[in-house]
Amino acid sequence: MNLSVKHSCIAECINDAVGLVEIEAHRHRLTITSDVAENLPVLHLDPVLILQAVVNFLKNSLDSVRDAYPLSSRWSAPPVNIKADLDTSIFPAMLRIQVTDARGGIPGWLHLYNTDSFGIP
Repeated sequence: MNLSVKHSCIAECINDAVGLVEIEAHRHRLTITSDVAENLPVLHLDPVLILQAVVNFLKNSLDSVRDAYPLSSRWSAPPVNIKADLDTSIFPAMLRIQVTDARGGIPGWLHLYNTDSFGIP
């Protein structure tokens, strides 16, 4: 894998991902809400890998909600939510990106596979 690691604004990566996926969400009569903290640092990472990961998580949530709500009732479907902040309860602080929807979520055992660094050294 050829990484293109550079100093990047993580908030921009997240906002770009939301912008890309919102087009599909609106086409399926679904919504995305975004809560990105203003104090997120510039990080040394591969922004393309972060963008791809966030887009994939958002699309998976949209697919899950779309499967649960037929077209005729999507007006009542809760939005897919993305939240990004710093978890300061640990040291050093950790970037936390959460994508949530109204479905059951990822099985606990699968979380073990979601800990790859995505290009963060």
